Amino acid sequence: MSRSFSGILFDLDGVLVTGGNPLPGAMETLQTLRDAGIPFLILSNMTLAPRAAVLDRFRRAGLDLPLDTMLTPPAAAARWLRVQGDHPAALFVAPATRVEFTGLNLLPDDAERGAEFVVIGDMGDEWNARQLNRALRLLLDGARLVTLGMGRYWMAPDGIRLDNGAYASALAYASSQEPIVIGKPSPDYFQMALEMLGLPPEQVAMVGDDILNDVDAAQKLGMQGILVQTGKFRPEDLQQDVTPNKVLPGVAHILSLLHLQPD
Repeated sequence: MSRSFSGILFDLDGVLVTGGNPLPGAMETLQTLRDAGIPFLILSNMTLAPRAAVLDRFRRAGLDLPLDTMLTPPAAAARWLRVQGDHPAALFVAPATRVEFTGLNLLPDDAERGAEFVVIGDMGDEWNARQLNRALRLLLDGARLVTLGMGRYWMAPDGIRLDNGAYASALAYASSQEPIVIGKPSPDYFQMALEMLGLPPEQVAMVGDDILNDVDAAQKLGMQGILVQTGKFRPEDLQQDVTPNKVLPGVAHILSLLHLQPD
């Protein structure tokens, strides 16, 4: 039987890792794919840490992956901002993630005027009313709202937490703007990932724990959407108006779809 796809996009949190620690079978699955020559890319909406920090955890778990096997919204946003030109941007991102924006024209962290772009990422517990109000003042001063994904919530070590989309939606409503989305479920973000894989969408499967931002968004571009029952997955996800191509107990079961282990 032939394989139904040739390359894979993996979500990170809830699929490969939880709380920064690999899920059972995740590292072995990625290593098996590498050994078999099957291209894959970790396509995450993670904005709390730089790619290098995540891949260093993989290395310590026994899997050494190059930086270009992972795409995150901060890395994609930095590339996008460079294309726009030398315009000042205000960052609302986790301190560790700022390294992805090295070399850009960034405003001081207390600036409330003068930004061309306001970049909203997950700041964890640093999000508060003062930060939200400062972002709003910059937007009302004329800045464009750029959000690193529109996820509703995610599974953190201490439980479900608001994701970036909740903060971006509040600021979009208050400033009467339509945000520029860099991250899932943006079609442009998926297209960037496909270009990095070098494969057309019909040859790629997206493996995620989010029925909307992973499965539905991928299917709309012609990819297969595979839902895993880990991370943020809830049984009621299957009652939504989205039908995954496959529903798997965990990421390691992707190998059976590729005929790399028995069903």
